[in-house]
Amino acid sequence: CIAEIDQAEAYAPLTQLTRLTLLFSVGIGVLVIGFTMLLAERIVAPLKSLSFAAKRLASGDRTVRCRMDREDEIGSLASAFDNMADSVETAMTDLEQHALKLRDANKFLDSVIDNIPVVLFMRAAEELRFIRYNKAAQELMSCSGDAFIGKSSYDMFPPEEAERFTSTDRQVLNGMKMVEIEDEEIHTPNGVRFLHTKKIPVCDENG
Repeated sequence: CIAEIDQAEAYAPLTQLTRLTLLFSVGIGVLVIGFTMLLAERIVAPLKSLSFAAKRLASGDRTVRCRMDREDEIGSLASAFDNMADSVETAMTDLEQHALKLRDANKFLDSVIDNIPVVLFMRAAEELRFIRYNKAAQELMSCSGDAFIGKSSYDMFPPEEAERFTSTDRQVLNGMKMVEIEDEEIHTPNGVRFLHTKKIPVCDENG
């Protein structure tokens, strides 16, 4: 028995099934993509916001906060970040206040040192280079500004005199006590002067 049927009619059920399968697959794909985007918006976006807030805090913006009203792990992380930012703000505010007080104290000390009618030189212990001197010292040596800063006695005085200064400085550092010199000769641009000198060791927290 030979039956004759049109090819399109014969494959029609298969074609319809293929179309339905394709439509179903596309629908499932759209749902998956939509769910993924929703999940990303729910999870990734808050993490990006938290990361951005951390970068702002690191750059110096102490006003930044996350303030996320969430009950999950991200919410806990955001709350911990806000608490940390509050602590940083409090610590930095206290530090700034202490810095202002220290600056005022240093200004007062600078004023006292510069205006006392006593010649004052300060030298660093390692290489005995001058790190500070007051106005009375500037008048004695007829110098101004930072002419002595960073220099040693050998840079500023005759060799024999510089050796004497350095020797007594080392004596002070080795004994860690004051050395007093009744008449210490010193060459200045205005001639030789004789000073009653007291050399005193001043230690920092490292000795």
